[in-house]
Amino acid sequence: MFNLFKRFFKIVRAETGSILDKIEDPIKLAEQNIKNLKKELEISLKNLVKIRAVLNILKRELQEKYKQAMNYERQATAILEKAQENMVNEQEADKLASELIIKRSQAYIQATRIAESVNQQEMLTNQFESKIKDLKVQVTSWQEELTILKARYKIATSIKRINKQFCSIDSENTANILANIKNKIIEEESLAQAYEYVSEFDCGQENKINNRLMGTDKLAVAGSLAEIKTRLLTKKD
Repeated sequence: MFNLFKRFFKIVRAETGSILDKIEDPIKLAEQNIKNLKKELEISLKNLVKIRAVLNILKRELQEKYKQAMNYERQATAILEKAQENMVNEQEADKLASELIIKRSQAYIQATRIAESVNQQEMLTNQFESKIKDLKVQVTSWQEELTILKARYKIATSIKRINKQFCSIDSENTANILANIKNKIIEEESLAQAYEYVSEFDCGQENKINNRLMGTDKLAVAGSLAEIKTRLLTKKD
């Protein structure tokens, strides 16, 4: 069964290894692309602020032109009213009023042009801002997806490494090594017991010999003592 799994994992390892090797570079490429997009997004946001500032200037100019046109019209009306009240020469009043009306018309024309430009630029700016928002959402989504993919890649590489180690295990060789160790230990234990038996036997024999020698010495001492006593008695006689 183990050998069957081993052959299976060797096949899977070859396929998975080539796939994972191909994944690593695209992940780095995706990270770089997202990084570049973030920079572009930051630049676009700064440009959007500048465009909004220009639009605000154009809108102020537009309001100013409308005010000028209304002022010219009020001035022309005031002069004509004075002419009706004979406060100003009618011909002179008509001339001044005509000039003011021309200025009013020019101001309205300029205001119309500015208004058209403002409307067009504001429409483009709104589209640009909408695209920036969409890009920001997309970049965030890509960033989250890449984070998940990187985590999956790490898990896959870890599993690959474990499977590789699993496939490299030689069960028969390991079993033989363990059996040899076991036999060696049994042999050492047997030798230890044998040496212990021999040691105990040698000590027992030595004790017996010593005891016999000690008994012989006592007999010899007693004999010598009796001999000396006999000689002493003989001298007295």
